[in-house]
Amino acid sequence: MTCAMLKVLLLLHLTTTVLVAKASFLTPPLWPSSYSVDFQEEGHAPGSKPLYTNKGSWYYDFKQNIGRFDKGAGQHDFACQQQAHHLSPNDLHAPCQLLFAKDTNMYVIYPNTKACCTPCGEKEFCSLIKPNWLSNSTYVGTRVYEGNACYGWEINGSTSKDYWFATKMNVPCEYHQIPYKVSEAIVSMNFTQESYKTDEPDQSLFLIPSYCKEKCPSAMHSLHAFP
Repeated sequence: MTCAMLKVLLLLHLTTTVLVAKASFLTPPLWPSSYSVDFQEEGHAPGSKPLYTNKGSWYYDFKQNIGRFDKGAGQHDFACQQQAHHLSPNDLHAPCQLLFAKDTNMYVIYPNTKACCTPCGEKEFCSLIKPNWLSNSTYVGTRVYEGNACYGWEINGSTSKDYWFATKMNVPCEYHQIPYKVSEAIVSMNFTQESYKTDEPDQSLFLIPSYCKEKCPSAMHSLHAFP
């Protein structure tokens, strides 16, 4: 084999390696079937200081079709706020949990007041978001979070453009949504990468509290993990 042929083969090998790496790098991420992660959430108008902030946690188990999304004190979560006057009239922004339970219903829970109701279920398209929800998303470049390069993806949601950033190891960095209505706040969640675990969450997290016995006065339709 001549020196020229060796150079051509080496070039082809390097080109193939780069193209394969680029292809996998630019493939929309697939969520693991189970995970948990902590976050800090804020809402703000374009170019303004945060209107609110809160801390929380996600617990996701798609194999069991269950999930729980905890929003801490100060939350302005859409699903929580729809029921707040009924469940927590003295503190509308108290901690709130959205539980996607094994009975296929979704529950809005205010644990401080031990108040709860169900606004909808799977039949009304209130369901856990699928792991492949980003399959038709568009790559939008990289950002740095907690010192790590994170790769971003954009997809059109029902009420907003949704953006998901994750490391090359698929650790979530940030999620934010830009509403189509300019009057609505931009919501962003910065994930604590150290807290990310792909173990199946403790199943006791998904038990329906004994005080969850009523339908919500305000019904909802088509709610997923990102209300």
